[in-house]
Amino acid sequence: MRAIAITVLLAGCQPAQVHFPPDLWVWDTGGGWDTGLEPPDTASPTDTAEPPPVPTPPAPTGPLGSVDTARYVCTPANDAWLVEVTTAGWAGTASASVRTSTGDLETHPLVLIDSDPSGGWDRYQAGPMAAGATAEPGVSSAVACGTDGLSFGVVTRGRVGQLVDCRVWGADPTGLADAMAAAVSDLTAADCTPL
Repeated sequence: MRAIAITVLLAGCQPAQVHFPPDLWVWDTGGGWDTGLEPPDTASPTDTAEPPPVPTPPAPTGPLGSVDTARYVCTPANDAWLVEVTTAGWAGTASASVRTSTGDLETHPLVLIDSDPSGGWDRYQAGPMAAGATAEPGVSSAVACGTDGLSFGVVTRGRVGQLVDCRVWGADPTGLADAMAAAVSDLTAADCTPL
């Protein structure tokens, strides 16, 4: 008799869905088992509010993309020129020029190698470029290491190509500014200031 009662009892059981491991949500939205908890009010202001705006990076002090530091050096051990420029704020492009005392002018494009994510600076570089070789922009220079009477210049432009800054230094900065202005249509010698 006891065996019959257990069989009848087991026959009346309904199979139940077992969640294992248990759901990770506080409430079950899939229509499965009921936890007894209610989902949060979906009309609450915290759920429907717009996310806060992304903060704007601080503006640099001075013109965006102006030349902060520059160096144009030749290492005799490697017989190569290296140009490095850091701007105050983001710039679009940069180029560097060297002029000999005989008036020969070379201009090299600079490559962006590092940038501050918050907009504080950009770092540009050309080289190492072989010295005393046939001049090829960004690759090699006809100017040999140890040449005397050199003048150097750097031009930066904004993201849409507008002139931002021109800095000159070396043996004859005025002569270099004149030569650069003659070679570039939207640059005047007055745009170039000493570094």
